[in-house]
Amino acid sequence: MNAMDPSTSENMTQAPTGAALEQQPSATTAQSPEGPPRLHPWNSPPTTELRQKSAQREAFVRTQMTELLSKFHKEKDPNAKKFARIRLEEARREFAKLSAWGAIADFHLGCAAGQHSSSMFTAFASALPSRSAEIINQFRNGAEREMLFDTESQEVFMFERVIAHVENEEEPRTISIATGPAQASGASCSESGIKVIKVLGKSADHLEVDPLRYAREFIIHGLVSKFGHRNILPLDRFYDTPAFSFAVMPYADSSLLDATRDRFRFSRKGFEEHAVQGMAAQMLASIEFLSNLGIAHRDISLENFCLSTQTGDILLLDFGLAAPLRLTSPESGEWAHISSSFTGKLNYMAPEVFHHVQGATLDPVASDIWSFGVCLFVLLTGNFPFDQPGPGCPRFHLRSRKGTAAVMRHLIAKGRVSDDLRVSPLFLDLLDRIFQTDPALRPGLAELRAHPFLRNR
Repeated sequence: MNAMDPSTSENMTQAPTGAALEQQPSATTAQSPEGPPRLHPWNSPPTTELRQKSAQREAFVRTQMTELLSKFHKEKDPNAKKFARIRLEEARREFAKLSAWGAIADFHLGCAAGQHSSSMFTAFASALPSRSAEIINQFRNGAEREMLFDTESQEVFMFERVIAHVENEEEPRTISIATGPAQASGASCSESGIKVIKVLGKSADHLEVDPLRYAREFIIHGLVSKFGHRNILPLDRFYDTPAFSFAVMPYADSSLLDATRDRFRFSRKGFEEHAVQGMAAQMLASIEFLSNLGIAHRDISLENFCLSTQTGDILLLDFGLAAPLRLTSPESGEWAHISSSFTGKLNYMAPEVFHHVQGATLDPVASDIWSFGVCLFVLLTGNFPFDQPGPGCPRFHLRSRKGTAAVMRHLIAKGRVSDDLRVSPLFLDLLDRIFQTDPALRPGLAELRAHPFLRNR
């Protein structure tokens, strides 16, 4: 295992597997020509002060929209009318994001101030845009095809093939590739294309006990999709029927785990370090975005990151284990610990999750950071650093005693990784900082973003 010069690592080119991560603006940016400063409040946890500033900007944009709409209707010149329409659409998009963030911030700040104790799922259940649908069969191209029929728009999604299925008599789960939407008559729609449809079968007994059982994942997914973050796979549509829930999402290419395995078959290692840098920056951006909204993913894994076939961006998906966070106070901008539970995949699991104690609390963001570190290790080597983060894994103890480099050397000596694996001191330093058994010693998300390995990637 050869070490790169740290200066070489810092000047590597962008990963070919995804677009460069755009510089994230701070929550408050420069003063706009008129009105309060333009804001990106979702780039920070909510505070009372930030909420006040966003409310001022939101009110200004609302007034601006009214003025632009009036100007659009009065304008006679075609070019000026076109320009007014563009400005109006920009204002509408900004207002939609500010409004969505304001609702989330009001929930968190109200909870921190003791004004309510409702859960995020309950508070935003009504915000999930549920549509009516049914499964139908139609003949297309001489064959009978199963389709998801939107009873409101009269559009259909045609199921093509199943790519994942969980056998469960009471609650079957299926993920399928589909095409659509198209009119039931067969005419295509402007947004027609390849989609992924996640189907959750419902149990009446479970629903009676927990009415939100099949909606929680999509309440969170719907909330985060409102912001159009480039590294979050959006939820396009959600259909709810008495027997099933259907979630329609854009099609993305194979997971990062599958992509890593494909490379490993030919080289006995994963991606080159410069490629891992580009992917890591985008993965971290998605985790930090969720955290700023008060959400911990709790299932960070290469299986839950995929590559957009349209943009080349890395996308985070699957919010089935996501958990809402609570602010320690309205002014702190810090999230409190939550109840400990055994969640996630064993290979990616943080030690405090693996050794969770009933009734104890933990920092789920710190646990997601550990899982993020595992992802980076696998992307580079094609191997998991640990089978489990505990006594049953010798490599876990080897890392505790001698560091991450020792684990890589061990895998090379065992013939599980190519001996021409190259890794820089900066990358090893990042992994050593992440793989701290004590979560309090791990770097936070902002500290990770500022690390030389990830900075400006």
